Amino acid sequence: MTFISYAQNYEDIMLFRALRGVEQGFYVDVGANSPDEHSVTRAFYERGWRGINIEPVLEFHRQLLEARPRDVNLPIAIADRTGFIEFHDVAGTGLSTINPKIAENHRAAGYQVTRRSVVVETLDEVFRKYVSGEVHFLKIDVEGLEGSVLRGLSLEEIRPWIIVVEATEVLSQVQSHASWEPRLKERGYSFVYFDGLNRFYVADEHADLAGSFESPPNVFDDWMRITDRQAHDRANVLSAKLEEERESYRSELEILKAQVEEWKTRAEAAQAAEAARRAEEAARRAEDESRRLELEARLGELMRALDEAAAAGARASEREARLLDQMADLSVQAAGLRTGIVALREGMENSVQAETAALRHRLAELEHASFLAKLELDSVLASSSWRITAPMRGVKMAAAALARSMGDAGGSRPGPSLVSRAAHWSARQPVLKRAAVAVLARSPALERKVRSLVAPPPGVPATAVADIPPPRRPDRSGPAIVSRSPSPAEAIVETAFRRALARAR
Repeated sequence: MTFISYAQNYEDIMLFRALRGVEQGFYVDVGANSPDEHSVTRAFYERGWRGINIEPVLEFHRQLLEARPRDVNLPIAIADRTGFIEFHDVAGTGLSTINPKIAENHRAAGYQVTRRSVVVETLDEVFRKYVSGEVHFLKIDVEGLEGSVLRGLSLEEIRPWIIVVEATEVLSQVQSHASWEPRLKERGYSFVYFDGLNRFYVADEHADLAGSFESPPNVFDDWMRITDRQAHDRANVLSAKLEEERESYRSELEILKAQVEEWKTRAEAAQAAEAARRAEEAARRAEDESRRLELEARLGELMRALDEAAAAGARASEREARLLDQMADLSVQAAGLRTGIVALREGMENSVQAETAALRHRLAELEHASFLAKLELDSVLASSSWRITAPMRGVKMAAAALARSMGDAGGSRPGPSLVSRAAHWSARQPVLKRAAVAVLARSPALERKVRSLVAPPPGVPATAVADIPPPRRPDRSGPAIVSRSPSPAEAIVETAFRRALARAR
C-alpha cells in the first residue's frame, strides 16, 4: 500500500521506513502545528497510532482537538522549566515562538505578532503525566528553542526510539545543532540522518534502526506526497467525471445521431413530399391553364352570344318601340273617337243614334285592326328576342287595358266576322246609312272598303243586304256632302278608320 506523506520534508517517510513493523505505536510532537498540513504524525494517526500533540497556538490547538480525538492535545509551551512564559503568536503561520528576539525579527519582516502568556512545562513533566509505555518517536520543532526543550528532557526513564529535531535557524539553511547535539549523544543517542532541515537520532538500544536512514526517501519506499495524492484523487475524480461526461455525451451523441437520422429521414420524406407536391402543383397548374383556355374560349362564345343577344334585343326593342308607337296611336285614335262622339252628340241632335251606330261600326273596325296588331305582337312575344328582353311583357298588359277601355266586356279579341256583321247591320239601318253616306262621299277608297265589307257572305242572297246608294244632293245633281266641310268628329273618325284599315291590309 502506497505511503502518503503529509510532512514538510518527508520526515514521516524516513520514520515509517524505520518503524514499519510497529503497530499502533506512540508519538510525541512538540510544535505540532496543523493536524494535516506539514504534519509528521498524520500518516501514523491514519494507521491507528496515537500520541501527544503540543501546540500553544490556539487556532491549531482547536484544529487538533477536532481532527485527533484519540490524541492528547496540549495548548502549552515546552522549555527547561515550568510556569508561565510570554508567547509570541505569529498568526496564520508555524513561526510562533517564545523567543522575543525571533518574534521581533518576524515583526520586522511584516508578520503580525501577538504576545500573550501561556503555560510552560518540561517534557519530563509531560511524559510523567501522559506516557505509560514506549515512545516510538519524538519530534521537536520549536522555532530556535530546541536546546531549551532538550534541557527539560532527562531521557532516563522514557527513552524515545527515534528523536527528530529541527536543526537550522529560522527560515535559513544555517545549522544550529552544535549547542544541543552533545547532550543527546551523552544520553545514548546516535546521529543517523540529516534531511537538510532535521537531524535524526536513534537510541543506542535500538541501533538496528540506524540502517533505515542510510538513504533519503526513494522509489522503493512506495510513497506519495499528500498534495500529489490529492491531485491524483482530484484527477481520478475528474477522470471519472470526464468519463461520466463522455458516457453521457456518448449517449447524447447516440441520441443526437438517432435524431439526425430521423431528421434526415424526415427531410428526405419532406423532400419527396415537396417534390410530389410540386409535381401535383405543376399538374394542377397545367390543368388550370387548360381549364382557363377552355373557359376563355367558352367566355368568347358567350360574349359573342351576348353580342348577338344584345343585337337581337336591340332589334326587339326597336320592334317594341314601333308597337308601342302603334299602341299609342290607337290610344290617341280611341281618345279621338270618344271626343268625336261627344262632338256628334252636341252638334247633331237629330242624328245621334245614326252617329252612334257609325261610331260603333268604326270602333269594330278599329278593334279588328287592333286584333291584327295583337297578332303581330303575339308573334313578337313568341320570339327569342322577346324572351331576352323581358320588359316587353308589359306590352300585352297595355294591349289588354286598351281593349278593355274600348268596350270589350267579354275580354275576347274581335274576329273579322264580327266586323263584317257589324257592317251589314249598319247598312240596313236608315239613320246610320245616311250618316255613313255623308262620310263615304268624302273618301272613295273608304267607300270601296265598306262595300267589300257589306258584300253578302257565301250562301246569302244579295237582296238580304241593303245596298249603299251613292250619296247625292237633294236636287240629284251631285254628291250630298261635297258642299260642306266634315265636322271634327267626322274627321277624327275618318282618320282613325283609315289608319285601322291600312294596318289591317
